[in-house]
Amino acid sequence: MSHIPVVDCLAPTTGKCWELFVDINENNSTPYISLNKVQVYYTDNANLTGYATFSSSPPSGTSLQYSFAGDILIKDVNQGSGRGDLRYDIPLASGGDTISIPSGCAYNPNDTTCSTFFLVYSEWGSSASNILSTSHDYSTDGGFEEWQVHIYTPTSVTTTLHETNSSGTDVSPANNGTTISVFPNAYVTDYASVTPSTATGSVAFKYYGS
Repeated sequence: MSHIPVVDCLAPTTGKCWELFVDINENNSTPYISLNKVQVYYTDNANLTGYATFSSSPPSGTSLQYSFAGDILIKDVNQGSGRGDLRYDIPLASGGDTISIPSGCAYNPNDTTCSTFFLVYSEWGSSASNILSTSHDYSTDGGFEEWQVHIYTPTSVTTTLHETNSSGTDVSPANNGTTISVFPNAYVTDYASVTPSTATGSVAFKYYGS
């Protein structure tokens, strides 16, 4: 879960999105394909068994976080395999619904402690029978579609935090000057401030981004 980047959504969508890529892997002679369904689940089971379809129940121990159904028509113009042909953004907030990032699972491609797994299920090629007014064949062929993520490199920054006590004196918290790793587009998601009358203390920030 902590290996899934969170980025600024592409316009016209605003806010933050999970960023996924997919290698579509279509034959060069038949480049048309449709993406018809995408579902994202959380699970703490690293060894799921069985193969659920959209018409059957999801695997036991999973919780649905996102669901799309429709007709995204695609022409795959990239040749070869092994690279992302399509970027697919999933808004973390949409229509009043919010997807929460589990505690301890903020984006960090080097993390090994997050115990929540990110499960993606997708359906391709169904528009071949749904769309009759086109001469293109949107069924799937070639190799299988491969989901992937971009790995972002963090940068180190030194915190410079200040607070003012009740006497108007600028005091530096105990953790001032601490070096932390921040990823591009990282943003403050939460903070805890000390009581204004307290001259010493610390300010804790939580960062996640991509």
